[in-house]
Amino acid sequence: MHQKTNLLKLFLISLFITITCGSASAQSKGYIIIGDTTYKDGFLNFKESRPHEVFFQETKKSQPVYYTAEQLSVMGLEYGASYETKIVTINGKRQNLLLKILSQGKLRLYMVRAKGGPYFYVQKDSLVQLTKNNLQEELKPFATNCPSTLWHLKRLPLNQASLVSFAKALNKGESSAVPAGSVGVVASANNLTIKLSKDSFRGNRARDFSMSSANLSAGIFAEYPVYLLKGLAVTGQITYHKMEFGHSYSDLENDQDVHLEMSLMRFRLAPKYSLPYNRFNFFIETGLEGHYTLQQSSKVIQAKRTTDGGTGDNVRISYHDDLIQLPTFQYGITGGVGLQYYYMPKKYVSLSFNTGHTFSDKYTLNNFSTTLRINL
Repeated sequence: MHQKTNLLKLFLISLFITITCGSASAQSKGYIIIGDTTYKDGFLNFKESRPHEVFFQETKKSQPVYYTAEQLSVMGLEYGASYETKIVTINGKRQNLLLKILSQGKLRLYMVRAKGGPYFYVQKDSLVQLTKNNLQEELKPFATNCPSTLWHLKRLPLNQASLVSFAKALNKGESSAVPAGSVGVVASANNLTIKLSKDSFRGNRARDFSMSSANLSAGIFAEYPVYLLKGLAVTGQITYHKMEFGHSYSDLENDQDVHLEMSLMRFRLAPKYSLPYNRFNFFIETGLEGHYTLQQSSKVIQAKRTTDGGTGDNVRISYHDDLIQLPTFQYGITGGVGLQYYYMPKKYVSLSFNTGHTFSDKYTLNNFSTTLRINL
């Protein structure tokens, strides 16, 4: 037993050393510039959480050489990130650190992931740290020629993705609608049509038929930007629907009345592409949707007429409860167009016209809606 315990300890120690060494020796191709002139290609072992140092190897098998940020002026990694040595003050300590370049051009931004960070900086006459309190004031001079960008600047959050997206558009001379996540409430006026196939329930005498219902729905939504593509976001939405449908059918021999009640939760996940113009965003969205049936009940009344030897018609009436059983979960597609208006820098209301279609073997559900969204 004692021997097994020792073997287990030895295994765990060996595993820890292997993981640690593997992590410590992680390398990336890149280059460094020592001072202002000496350029070297090779392999770098650099962690953004330790911006004061880097290990450099000319080849994978050569001995690592330790450099401080103070010894370097520039460092670049193969995957595209570049760094410059800057003197900054963090936690009361003035020091040389390798700052990641977030944007280059008219608006030049930097970031460093030191203790308590990340910290963001803008290059003006000198390097200025950006905070939530001074963000708008420090970036405002770069957007003075674009009223739309000045408006959206009020919405800019202090994070890497938003700053990069904002600076990229600004440096290209484009209007920058600031991408920012939001949550809110949604309400819709809906016109739903359900189409049942002839074999959707036992004894159906109407063949394929459709029923419509006008109703209101309410729910919540969330929107998150896709920073890699300007104007693109992903919207998720959950709404509650309660509806009633009715249908009557008659021919020479049969009469049939159908009444259907159902409540469901509708789920939507759709990419949303926006075109900004000052306080307005014109948008189009298309994606997937599904619904989960919470409750359903149906009543079917059928009457069959037969002729009895010339003495008149005989009518046989039958009543059926819950004869129609729709699937609990169905999925389909959705799409829509709309207009979004910012009445405050971080508050908006949007109006859109949407359509959704879910499918199954025995029925389809089509929804045309006018939707109002308000972010919180």
